[in-house]
Amino acid sequence: MYTIGIDLAITAAHKAIVAGADGKFVTPVLSFRTRWRDIQQLVARICRDAPLNVPMRAVMEPTGLAWFPVSIALHSLGV
Repeated sequence: MYTIGIDLAITAAHKAIVAGADGKFVTPVLSFRTRWRDIQQLVARICRDAPLNVPMRAVMEPTGLAWFPVSIALHSLGV
């Protein structure tokens, strides 16, 4: 299982980092915005080096409603 830890921002880019099942980071800090293309690229970047069919989950704090569009996009992409 990969865990994507996301620090949401209101006006700046969001930051994400991915940890493997052992808790060790498997990516550097990744930046993205609340745009479909950015979120697709984030997931593609994570999948690029991931073991085949590794399950993924996202963890983020509820910053206002900033979490909502990000979570909907991630869910539709299989996270």
